[in-house]
Amino acid sequence: MKEKQTVILNSIKALLELGRVESNNREINTLLKSLEFKEFASSISTLIIRKNIGSAIEQIDEFLYNNIQKNHQFGMFDIKIFDFDFLQEININQLKTKIGLEKLHLNLIKNSDGTNSDIYRHWENAGRFQVLIPKYLTELIKNDEESLLCLKKEIKISDKGYFSSFLISDYNDLYDDTEDYDNDDSNDYNYDNTNWDLWNDDLDADHQDPDFWNQF
Repeated sequence: MKEKQTVILNSIKALLELGRVESNNREINTLLKSLEFKEFASSISTLIIRKNIGSAIEQIDEFLYNNIQKNHQFGMFDIKIFDFDFLQEININQLKTKIGLEKLHLNLIKNSDGTNSDIYRHWENAGRFQVLIPKYLTELIKNDEESLLCLKKEIKISDKGYFSSFLISDYNDLYDDTEDYDNDDSNDYNYDNTNWDLWNDDLDADHQDPDFWNQF
């Protein structure tokens, strides 16, 4: 699959470099629809519509370099593909079904000073993705499994390579931007540099609430 996606990207790049975008528009669109990485394909399509062909070619070059030539252990080709970036008005069981999990095995994230944060995390090696949820929200769900939630997906990169990051939030806080628990600029919650691939859930098992989470 990796080789096929590489061929598709190189084909799009070649058509753009020919400089006859309008005459090749149908072929380019067909190739873009064949890409697994829908967010990236949408970005390239937007640049083409705006006639920023040079920028589109640069983004394709950068994508190919980061995923083929650069010395990352895991590239975009190694992460699980999800067909959404944001979901809203879903409960916890619908959420787990959407991301393909039967249970969430959660541990509290450590702050930079070694203390426990207020964020729980589930890490999935198969597909390379994490699920984050604020501690206060687990209590809300515990009291009402039908509580409406939102799920936001982002693609991130660590020293090991790319991974998907999901943040669960309260639907009632959808328009409240006062707290951002997944902000890379936050010293308290800057956990992207952790070597997640070596993470052992059992190390922090005392921070879990099995009576709550095992019911899901």
